Amino acid sequence: METEALAQKLIEILEEAVPGAGKVVSVLSIVNFIEFLKQKVGLMIEEGIIASALLEKFTRIQAQNGVHILCAKNIGMILIVAFILAMKMSRDVVFKNSYFADAFGVSIQDLNRSESGFLRFLDHRLWVDEIFIFKEQDI
Repeated sequence: METEALAQKLIEILEEAVPGAGKVVSVLSIVNFIEFLKQKVGLMIEEGIIASALLEKFTRIQAQNGVHILCAKNIGMILIVAFILAMKMSRDVVFKNSYFADAFGVSIQDLNRSESGFLRFLDHRLWVDEIFIFKEQDI
């Protein structure tokens, strides 16, 4: 149940930021993405919550600045990056970006560029308050 609730939360964030996002990505496709990460890299629900917080922060800054970086064409890459960064924040040992590039069929250059751009856009402010995580545990 946690996975479905997290997927629903991610869809809500995406649909608010990108009109028509629901035509590109569905709750089921995000559930499958999360389940894949759980099986392959042991994704924990807390990391999913952090990823949703990072995505929410990204879309909020985007709206405040009146820019539109997140679009229908890059939703998948942004989701991958948000989850990778969440895992990097939570773990001592993390899979390399090349693993994720191979797993998701994207070029390592595009993934590294996207991660770097995401970090720059957030001005490297990735901190997610523990209170937010505990509040979202009800997901």
